[in-house]
Amino acid sequence: MRLFCARGSAAPVWTAARAYREHTSRQVEVAVCGKQCLEGCEPGQSHGFVHEVSAGSFDMAIAGSETDMDELDQLGRLVQGSRRSLGMREAALLVPQGNPASVRGLEDLARPGLRVGISTLDCLRGVWEDVCGRHGSIDAVRDNIVDRVQGCMAIIDAVASGRVDAAFGWTSFGHDDPRLEVVRLPPTLRVYRSTAAALLVDGPAHSGHAAEFLEYLCSDGRAHFLERGWR
Repeated sequence: MRLFCARGSAAPVWTAARAYREHTSRQVEVAVCGKQCLEGCEPGQSHGFVHEVSAGSFDMAIAGSETDMDELDQLGRLVQGSRRSLGMREAALLVPQGNPASVRGLEDLARPGLRVGISTLDCLRGVWEDVCGRHGSIDAVRDNIVDRVQGCMAIIDAVASGRVDAAFGWTSFGHDDPRLEVVRLPPTLRVYRSTAAALLVDGPAHSGHAAEFLEYLCSDGRAHFLERGWR
């Protein structure tokens, strides 16, 4: 059985797949994005989640947000009734290790000269607007956005390399790269998005093995998500 998972959600899926194999002796191959986002894309081009799922042959897809899964659904790629939420991720501010710009909250992103990064693709698409809209600071923060990247790995790289002083990401990213620190937002500003899974109509195993693994992810397998910052 072969599945495609958004890279920003892959860590708990990998550990769940290993635990499932040890318990059942059944193999699950987990494919993730090829990090094209780190190489950059020409304007108007994209190598995001939906593109990579559509370009391959998989039994299941795991997306970093329901919005990404909606696109696959609209394309007719999902087995109807199979779509499930595996957990929620909490939006937060990402800063380089040591937090050299002393970013403590959203109001700091409006400071003159502070460099902000956002992702315009996949699970983080539009999160900055969702958060700043609640705070009433869209204009002020927009003026400080200096880096617009495509994808989770690209936004992590922008922060870790020091190209930006802060970026919008997920608290779970703090488990993925020691070069990052996470600044949580107050409860009134927190945005949550669902990591979603579904079977694919052209997957040869969707009626058996893939459905069994999906049920595992929604039951015992959820522990692997919870321990890495999902809720």
